[in-house]
This record gives sequence, structure tokens and C-alpha cells, in this order.
Amino acid sequence: MINNIILILGVALTVILYLYIVIIYFINKKKEDSMTSSELVLKLLDNDASINLIESKESMFSKYNIKRKMVKLSESCYDSKNYFNLAIASLLSGYSLLNNNLLNYLGYVFKELKFISFSSIIGCVVSLFASNVGDSRIGIVILIIIAIYQYIINMLNTFAVAKVKVNDNISRVLNKFVFVSKLAFIITLIEIIRLVVIILEI
Repeated sequence: MINNIILILGVALTVILYLYIVIIYFINKKKEDSMTSSELVLKLLDNDASINLIESKESMFSKYNIKRKMVKLSESCYDSKNYFNLAIASLLSGYSLLNNNLLNYLGYVFKELKFISFSSIIGCVVSLFASNVGDSRIGIVILIIIAIYQYIINMLNTFAVAKVKVNDNISRVLNKFVFVSKLAFIITLIEIIRLVVIILEI
């Protein structure tokens, strides 16, 4: 009974998490600044275009290449002036400005980081399919790995946002990105608790 309540809570929070991102997008997509996302990146990275910035046409998501310290803005983001895309550009620029061991360690596992992680969906699926002690033992290992990843992302987002100097409108969206990464971590902790409950047969 307890594990079912925790499961419903975890699923509900996961749905709310991604709905919140969609709401942030629609609220901020029509609000514009005077500069484009690419111009903002160049400003934040001291106009070092040849090393730090490219327009990426192969993906709909903007990314940060950890190894090459390169901001890769998607085609829709590159010339965009809306606050949502400007916040994405700022966050990715913040990653580039970090001299952080967490980011370096993450680079051994992942080539690139996106502004949005789908690890919460993976965690939710793992939690949904864990219905007995055996499944829960396997699931808890996967969820712990996801939780560690989400914790690192939350820390990196916090540090990256602190590194970039942008106006209040963009800062508000950036702070919401940090909140989203923190909530994702909390949701995974809730899902871990559920599996512990199943294992202990509470």
C-alpha cells in the first residue's frame, strides 16, 4: 500500500516536472530581448567564436560539448531572441566558463550535455516496472546511478548560472532551470525510497 502511494507521487511529480518545462517555454517564447542567442554566447565567452560556438543543424536540442568546451546551439535557438532560448544559451555558456572537476568527470561518460535531461523519465519507468524484491534490487542500483547523475547536473547548473551575467528576465528562467534539475533529483530519491519499501516489505 505504501509503495503504491509513493509510486503515484513519483509519477505525478515526473509529469508535473515536464509540464513545468513546457509552461516555462510557452511563457517565455514570445518575450524577446535585443540580442540573439548566438550574440549572447559570444558576449559571455568574450567573442571567441572559432572555438566556443557553432550552429548545430543535426539536432533539435542545443548542447554543450564537454571535451571541446563548445556551445552547440540548435538551428531554432541560434538566431532566436526569446528569453527561453537566451536562457539555454546562457546555461550552456556557463558550462563553458566552469573549471569544475564534476564537469570533467562527467566528460568521461558523456560527450555532450543538453539543457534538459530525460533521466527522470527513465527513473519513472524503472520504478513502474519494479514490483517485487528482485526487480527492486536491480532497479535501486539503476536509480542510484541516475540520482548521482542528477545531483551532479544540479550542482553544475547552480555553478553555471552563477558564472553568467545576464539581465533579470533571463536570470529568472535560468533559476527555473536550476529548480527543475533539483526537482528531478528529489523525484529520483522518492523512487529509491519506494524500492527500499518493497525490498524491506514494509
